Amino acid sequence: MTAQANELLEKANIEPEIHEIVNQKVFTENCGEAKICTLLFVPSIYESSAEQRKQYLAEFMEVAKKNRKNPVVYFWLAAGDQLDLERKLNLGFGYPAVLAVSRTKNVVATVRSSFSVQNTNEFITKVMTGSAAVSPLPQGGLEFKKVAAWDGKDAPVIEEEPLDYDPADL
Repeated sequence: MTAQANELLEKANIEPEIHEIVNQKVFTENCGEAKICTLLFVPSIYESSAEQRKQYLAEFMEVAKKNRKNPVVYFWLAAGDQLDLERKLNLGFGYPAVLAVSRTKNVVATVRSSFSVQNTNEFITKVMTGSAAVSPLPQGGLEFKKVAAWDGKDAPVIEEEPLDYDPADL
C-alpha cells in the first residue's frame, strides 16, 4: 500500500514538504518518534544570496523526492539562528551542513562531505541501512529558539555610519 502511494506521488510529481524550523513546535510536531529527521543548515542570508539559498533548498527537494519511500522528514534552518545548538552539534566546519536525527535512538549523524544531491542521497542511504556514523544527541535533545521565517529575499543592506574623524589625529 505504501509503495503504491509513493509511486502515485512520484508520478504526480507532488513535492514532499520541507519544513523551515522557526520554533520548537515546528520540529516537535513534524519529527515523529518513528522517523528520521534530516536537517539542512543553509548559510546565513548575510553570507549568501536569496538565489543561492533557493538553489540549496531546490537540491534538498531533489533529495526528498528521491527518498520519498523512506520514513524521512525534511527540515531546514539558517546557520546562526540556532547558534547554541550548532555548537552542541559541532557544526563549525561550514555550511550548508546536513544531519539526520533519530529521536527514538537518541542519536545524530552528520554529513562529513560537501553538500550535493549525490552526497546527501548517499548519506540518507547510509542512515537508512544503519551504516552512518552516529553520535549521541546533545544533553536535552534538540532545542530550537523562535526565529523569524525567511521572507524569500536577500539580506537587508546594513547601513554603516560614516566615520567622523580628523586625519590630523592619526
